[in-house]
Amino acid sequence: AFFMDIKAILEKFSDIGIIYKPKRSLKGKNTSKYIFQTEMLELMNDNNKWIKSKRLIVLSNNIDPYIPIALCDYAIAMPYSSVLLAVLASNRGGVYYDSTSTICSTYPEELNNITLCNQTSLFEKIQLWRVGSDEINIPLTKIIRYDDDDDVGKNFSSNLEKIYITSNK
Repeated sequence: AFFMDIKAILEKFSDIGIIYKPKRSLKGKNTSKYIFQTEMLELMNDNNKWIKSKRLIVLSNNIDPYIPIALCDYAIAMPYSSVLLAVLASNRGGVYYDSTSTICSTYPEELNNITLCNQTSLFEKIQLWRVGSDEINIPLTKIIRYDDDDDVGKNFSSNLEKIYITSNK
């Protein structure tokens, strides 16, 4: 369901681009060790229209994890990956997205402010991001800075709002 909703974002919001850094390689000899969701593999296929139009950038799984954070404006992460905390600490917005609606109440309770449990809520949050009226809801004291002159971002269409997608799959 997570990647079906990412596809729905691309279909609904033509001004949004997605940066995806998989946790594991999607190609190669070691992929047989893992089970990948069919929806993810379809979305990450090199012949996908969003990859061809550069609205979906799939980074290498072994790239420095702070590069996509530096490139993104917002992040959508599966609960409760640490990458979202790094995004928030970098003064960017983001949410945990539980597409299965199984985790809608958490401890500490502050995480409920950044946990979304359905596509409607996700689309509403994206709309807030698009108009610039959303605030980061959890104050973080540790600021993570990353400076890199890598040109990964140059391949991305610059007129798009960039959202970093991360998953544990």
